[in-house]
Amino acid sequence: MLRHLGAALVAFGWSLRYQSVFGIKIKECSRYWFKAVNLALCYQGFASDRKMSSCVGAGKAAFFCCAYDVITDWRDFDPFLFSRFESLTKQSLTTDAAGLAIQLYRQEKSGILEDDGLSRGTIALEFVTKIMGSESFIRREIDFNNFGIVMQIVDDVFDVEEDQREQKTNSLFCEKRNEYLKMLIEFPVDQIRGILPHGIVLWRVVGAAQKKAKQIALFPECSLGFKPFVNINCSPNHNITQKNRDKILSHVRKKPEMINDYAPKNTPKQTGSNGVFDKIMLR
Repeated sequence: MLRHLGAALVAFGWSLRYQSVFGIKIKECSRYWFKAVNLALCYQGFASDRKMSSCVGAGKAAFFCCAYDVITDWRDFDPFLFSRFESLTKQSLTTDAAGLAIQLYRQEKSGILEDDGLSRGTIALEFVTKIMGSESFIRREIDFNNFGIVMQIVDDVFDVEEDQREQKTNSLFCEKRNEYLKMLIEFPVDQIRGILPHGIVLWRVVGAAQKKAKQIALFPECSLGFKPFVNINCSPNHNITQKNRDKILSHVRKKPEMINDYAPKNTPKQTGSNGVFDKIMLR
């Protein structure tokens, strides 16, 4: 955890130093710092070794990703702030890393992202791991493109309500959303943890996203307002009557633990990581 703390401090330091450059208002400071620190804690999970340079790189990458979100999401692709961001990346990062950030900005602004916006994940993973110095290791040990896509799905799962409210790009609003949820749900966290063992925070975040993805898959009406894309007749909850299902849906937002109270007696109970959410099959 010391390296996680180190990465967080580096991210905070960079954020504090450049907050005026990106026009961060006083009321936005805590949100801005919190975002940078949280990203640093997660990015430490991409470290391929225990060297201090990896933790410094994680913090630095977290700051630049936070700054990127400020100019794209908070300031709606402000061209003046982007010019500052572009200048700072060219001064502080390698040519390759700076080029990736600029490339992604232009693709997002032009609306030409590939794979329902999931291409952002692969570009972001390449950007972060270049700064951390772990790119070659991860490419050698893991399917890099798939890993980046799954990380973007994690982000989309957590941001789905906000993105829906603000009409932003999110892969879960696309026709292939069930396929994307399946990719996340089936992502072998334990296997990847063995390759990247320094991601205590990262793997907890991915685990939480997997749980939320299972809930979205089972009850998309609650999370997305969509009709179910899980075939009720061939899924483990097919024996839940419509009456019971309506009761579940009426309570799941407020008290998801009440699912067990309304489920029929022969329905598997939701207990930790082994429950009805873990048994659904996405087809």
